[in-house]
Amino acid sequence: MLNSSFLADINLLVGSDIVCTHKIILSAWSPVFAKILKSGMMKEQLGAIQIVDLDPILKNLVNFMYIGVFDKDFDNDCSLYYAAHKYHVTSLENTCRQHLLSNMEISNACQLLMLADRHSDQNFKSSVINFDSDCFVRRISK
Repeated sequence: MLNSSFLADINLLVGSDIVCTHKIILSAWSPVFAKILKSGMMKEQLGAIQIVDLDPILKNLVNFMYIGVFDKDFDNDCSLYYAAHKYHVTSLENTCRQHLLSNMEISNACQLLMLADRHSDQNFKSSVINFDSDCFVRRISK
């Protein structure tokens, strides 16, 4: 189904790209997409949903919804965490959070703290703060 417009019944418009998808897939993964599709908050005549803030990452989000995988690197994980949080794709949000935490370093801890704070993710925020505290204690005890 992924990478095929066969039986696709909704397009996601992002920038100049059109991503052909299936309402059932979007609705199954995301209560936000389900609500959009149910309420008709889309360009009815085009059968499309305009996505304004996920230009570089939308295809990765859709890829995860269809096959359960995504490209794992720090910047991609941060962007996907944002997208997963926005569209309530909980399993992707959890996976991104865990991957970010497992790859946390002093150099990216502040960025992760801001990301966690921006999304009011207290568990994520606490994990980053604990990491920073542990690093601080290790430095002073040397």
